[in-house]
Amino acid sequence: MWLQAAIYPKTELRRIADNFEGRGADLALKARLVDRIAYEDEAFTLMKNKIGLDRKEKLYRVSIEDYSKARGRKIDLSTKDKIAVVYAEGTLLDGENGEAGDIYDGKYVKLLRKIRQDNNVKAIVLRINSPGGSVLASENIYREILLCKEAGKPVVVSMGDLAASGGYYIACHADSIFAEPNTITGSIGVFGTIPMLDQTMKEKLGITFDTVLTGKHSAFGTPFIQFSPEEDRMIQEQVDRTYEDFLQKVATGRNKTRDQVNEIAQGRVWPGQKAVEIGLVDGIGGMDRALTAAAKLAGIDKYRTTEFPRTMTGIEQLIDKLTQNKDSDEGVKAMIIRSELGEMYPMYKHLKDMQRNKGIQARLPYELMFN
Repeated sequence: MWLQAAIYPKTELRRIADNFEGRGADLALKARLVDRIAYEDEAFTLMKNKIGLDRKEKLYRVSIEDYSKARGRKIDLSTKDKIAVVYAEGTLLDGENGEAGDIYDGKYVKLLRKIRQDNNVKAIVLRINSPGGSVLASENIYREILLCKEAGKPVVVSMGDLAASGGYYIACHADSIFAEPNTITGSIGVFGTIPMLDQTMKEKLGITFDTVLTGKHSAFGTPFIQFSPEEDRMIQEQVDRTYEDFLQKVATGRNKTRDQVNEIAQGRVWPGQKAVEIGLVDGIGGMDRALTAAAKLAGIDKYRTTEFPRTMTGIEQLIDKLTQNKDSDEGVKAMIIRSELGEMYPMYKHLKDMQRNKGIQARLPYELMFN
């Protein structure tokens, strides 16, 4: 059993971590990271004693896998009023569909449109856990959220571990925004990356290019020809315009001026508690608080929730990947790469997402990993 960290001074916790004193059972006990060293049967006996079971009585247990699949309280289907809970988790990408765990704008636009047209849905809770991604994908989903509000459906955002850049872009016009104390949010900023390969091809492979232009900017955008100063300026102007548009959207959604938003923007991220203080978030709380706020805004007391998108079981995901005509090869390849790379897969996927998304990005330019 773990002791409460609050009994340690911060300096002591840092010393324990720096010395890696949890690397062995004896060391962990000495550092008071655990209460005692025991075998499994001894731990079960202790549990029985704690809950008042006789030694011979059966201790009913549930695996973490079964627990994660457990359903909540029974839904009263006679209740007509619904609150739609939309899970937006992963990188914001352009397109209709792809690998599970990402937010494809085509899919989510259709999903939100369906919710908007459902008269039984009285409010929407958007659960965001995203580092952002494509500006175009963010804009398309943002537009559908506005249309949902115009249709009279309040939108409340509940932020998970991360709701940054494009993740905040799609949240900023919600009626209420809630975050956890340590949610990473903000990162109001955009960037553009254009690979230039001419020098690499020349120096590493000995390949050079000769070009005949049919117009002043006819080769604009190719990675094999350096941009002219004028083309550099054009790209920077597009990035600046996109950033200004982002600032204005946040300013309108959060009832601030453009300059007030710029003071807390410029790509910086904030923990949830600080985000409340600077006005990016309305309050601290999880899904329960978001649902309560959504019901209050919709003026309903009794409701049931319906979740989107529906999560497929493992076998359904496998069948889906194997039977999708145009994506089946990619789906199978992704499964193989994931199994081979293991914990390195997120970094590989991050690079693939950056490669897939074209144009200006509203996303964290780095990956956050907590150990």
